[in-house]
Amino acid sequence: MSIFSNEDKISLLKDLVAIKSVNGNEIEVATYLKDVLNKHQIEAEVIEVDEGRANLVAEFGSGSPPDWNFRSYGCSVRRGRC
Repeated sequence: MSIFSNEDKISLLKDLVAIKSVNGNEIEVATYLKDVLNKHQIEAEVIEVDEGRANLVAEFGSGSPPDWNFRSYGCSVRRGRC
């Protein structure tokens, strides 16, 4: 997996902002991000859930973090931080 330079990050953000991604047209953003991830050897898949609406699923790495003890969708305080 390659590293994004600061210039790459800025370019990515500019591209995303330029895409018309209002409700009902999210598939264009999902497809763009899938292509970016694929270029960095990260497998990704766009799953169209309705016309123009899609989810992007990407997976990299394996297993789970060794210290993963946080509840989903909740605030966990650890060492005085959320």
